[in-house]
Amino acid sequence: MQSENMSMASSGVVLEKKVPFLIPDLEELRGKIGGLQGIWAKRWAYFLQTAREHQPSKEWYAGDSRDVPMHAVFSWLVTGEKFWEEKAAAELRWTLETYEHTLSREIQEHDTWIHAAAFTRKAIALDWMWASDCLSDKDREELVDLLITDSLKYPYVVLHHRVPAHANNQGLAQALNLVVVGYLFGVKHGRDVRARHLLEFGLGHLMTQVAYLRRTVTVGREAPIFWWWPIRCWRWLQRWSRRSRERTGFTHPLLPIKIRWRRCCV
Repeated sequence: MQSENMSMASSGVVLEKKVPFLIPDLEELRGKIGGLQGIWAKRWAYFLQTAREHQPSKEWYAGDSRDVPMHAVFSWLVTGEKFWEEKAAAELRWTLETYEHTLSREIQEHDTWIHAAAFTRKAIALDWMWASDCLSDKDREELVDLLITDSLKYPYVVLHHRVPAHANNQGLAQALNLVVVGYLFGVKHGRDVRARHLLEFGLGHLMTQVAYLRRTVTVGREAPIFWWWPIRCWRWLQRWSRRSRERTGFTHPLLPIKIRWRRCCV
């Protein structure tokens, strides 16, 4: 690592301007979004408006625990506006403040994989905010420790008890949590031994999940989902065809085809 791009906080947290996780070229992303036109420009404006008005009070996954979508941090990456940077930092700190309440609902009464997916997004948000001046060294330390500890207590333990090996959306969500948290805080932003263990264990599980995925979606409980989505797409195409005919007089060749189906329990 180049010393001119890195500073070491007294706490030992490494602060370095690095490529944001999952975004290999930030300038290219900004250029694409800045060049949006028509309906896509309107959707981006709506996204910003919704993110600006959002307050951390949205219920998630059938409980009364509060979670917030991490839209502010993405808005900051794209626009660079201080408002979004401060809002994103506040949302991350809010995670620390409400964590105990989250545990009382999402972990004890609901599914671990839903919780794991949400905290995967929070880990990525912290990576995107890593060099921000709106986060203190203490904020980073506490967030990193919370994310690693949470992964060890919940998705890590659940995956350990998944015997025999199999693949589904639940295992994938939890394995991905371990890989992301493990990589970000055991490799990219530090050398935490707990995080590196999560990465080693989670990567093996993630590869197993992918290897078994074909068998699972073919004969397992996820199969109805893969049938359901093509049918939904087909029906959407039919609705689009009807609208097109009403506006232009053109009839799509798929319009007359009807599919009757019964919702499966998944």
